[in-house]
Amino acid sequence: MRIAILNVGAPPNDLAQRHGGYDAMVQSLLGQHDYVVFREGALPDSADRFDAVVITGSPAGVNDSHGWIAELVDFIRQIAGKTKLVGLCFGHQLIAHAFGGTVVKAPQGWGLGVHRFALHAGPEWVSRGGEIALAVAHQDQVIEIPDGAKIVASNAFTPFAALHYPALQAITFQSHPEFTDAFAYDLFGALDAPDIGEALRTEAFAALNDIPTDGPEVGAWINRFLGEDSSGVSAASRSSLADQVSALDAAQPVRFVLLSFTDLLGCPRAKLVPATALANAPDGTTRFAGAGAWFDLAPSDSDLCMVPDAASLVRLPWCPDVAWVTCSVEEGGYPFAQSPRDILQAQIAKAAARGLTFKMGIECEFFLLPQDMENASLRSGRLKPSYDQNALMGRFDVIAELCDSLEALGWGPYQADHEGAWDQFEINWTYSDALKSADQAVFFKYMAKSIAERHGLRASFMPKPFADAPGNGMHVHVSAWRDGQNMCLDEAEPLGLSALGRQMIDGLLHSADALTAICNPVVNSYKRLNPAQAREHITWAPSVIGWGGDDRKKLIRVPEPGRFEFRLPDGAANPYLLLAAIIATSLDGIDQARISCGSPRTPSPTPGTRPRRAWQSHPSS
Repeated sequence: MRIAILNVGAPPNDLAQRHGGYDAMVQSLLGQHDYVVFREGALPDSADRFDAVVITGSPAGVNDSHGWIAELVDFIRQIAGKTKLVGLCFGHQLIAHAFGGTVVKAPQGWGLGVHRFALHAGPEWVSRGGEIALAVAHQDQVIEIPDGAKIVASNAFTPFAALHYPALQAITFQSHPEFTDAFAYDLFGALDAPDIGEALRTEAFAALNDIPTDGPEVGAWINRFLGEDSSGVSAASRSSLADQVSALDAAQPVRFVLLSFTDLLGCPRAKLVPATALANAPDGTTRFAGAGAWFDLAPSDSDLCMVPDAASLVRLPWCPDVAWVTCSVEEGGYPFAQSPRDILQAQIAKAAARGLTFKMGIECEFFLLPQDMENASLRSGRLKPSYDQNALMGRFDVIAELCDSLEALGWGPYQADHEGAWDQFEINWTYSDALKSADQAVFFKYMAKSIAERHGLRASFMPKPFADAPGNGMHVHVSAWRDGQNMCLDEAEPLGLSALGRQMIDGLLHSADALTAICNPVVNSYKRLNPAQAREHITWAPSVIGWGGDDRKKLIRVPEPGRFEFRLPDGAANPYLLLAAIIATSLDGIDQARISCGSPRTPSPTPGTRPRRAWQSHPSS
């Protein structure tokens, strides 16, 4: 779903730097969508490009004389009933004001803290009755509602706390479901208004400590109103899956769709659906028995549901009759807690709450081996076969078809090379956001195996197929961005890496030993990390928990300003869990403001000494 966020204000003082702006909080609340943010009174040229518009909170009041407020009111009136509207706090007041409601500075003063609201029967997108608790921080409020508005939630302090406008396709909340408890705590302390006394502030802090807030649940309700389920896949996207399949290439219609999901061990699972069947089920969702995949489930457990992400739909370049689409997994209409893709999306949302977008480039090393693995052996040749021209061109037919397929997919392949073992290769393509990069890594493995098989070969991503040859890494290049700016870049710092980038590195180093469970998930993984001594081959796996410049023996390498390479993972890692772990530990480094990793050190360990190994804890010093 494509959502325009009209960010009409900013948190006070330096809170945006620590917690992200209101637009980032909305993105965290609603999950994975296609967002476009408009700031400082800017408006979309046309709302037709968006499925929904969200108006954030603001320090301004709807009755202020700012010119941009009048322009925004006109815009809301133009799109009402055509594009779905969501208003939060200021947005709640502005939508009421635009359609004949009355907004004033409330005589009861500031609403600050956590308030409980009674839920009213009515809209189907509210999944229960009872009450909800949400953070509040407002002085103005709606005292008369427009004709046609329905009350969704209320209390004595705020009688019109949430409103539904069925004819206008709008819902609004006076409260702040997008606020995290940490941000609310800082905001309550930072607000500087003459009529916020210490007694009110103390009461607000106490409520925040004592009353759990229901922001995520309200976020799910908003998604339902927008035509979404809690997985973040829009009803519009689902219903258009059939249309997108038929539109891939009218000259050569798709006959089948491969609905694919990934289990905990990184194994791709799928159902093959005839394209004609989408006429009866255009959203493409299908049920399956979760116990049949690597999940912690039994045959007695209820079925799970695959929910296609239509934006990921591609035609198989080597089998054009078939299209492939990746799926999230649901249990009872909610994201399945064990679904790796949904786990990654949860970490992406946490980063978005801080205003950060992680961009990743994944490098998958692989062997091309004979189909007969009983007698498989590496082609022999000169020592140090890295970049060997003859070895590379000896598999030209496979490598060329892979590169052509990547080009057809629009991934932007830019180089292929022969790696440090005979018959070992790597193909690189342009980096992307974390979710797309993980989807691509899963698909690339499937594609490489399929195309290799067509040429009578077997593609292996096994961490260490041969004892006397280097293994297969799956290195990840990492950077974090905010508002189109690379926040890891600082040319004035050593290696061009900013303080935030070094905090991310330290988060990874701090949890390096724990990360091996995700990055190196099988016994064979440790044969790559701790290889036997071999006179004829060198290993490229990291052996030291540390970071540096162009030092490939360190866990983290900084090849150029503004990004770093995490070298611990191998080909057995689940791409979704891997990138989720990278984001989680990077955020931990940022949140703890760690920069204890010291200065980069590029020299390798002294010959004859025993280096700290990548699976051992680094010293606390």
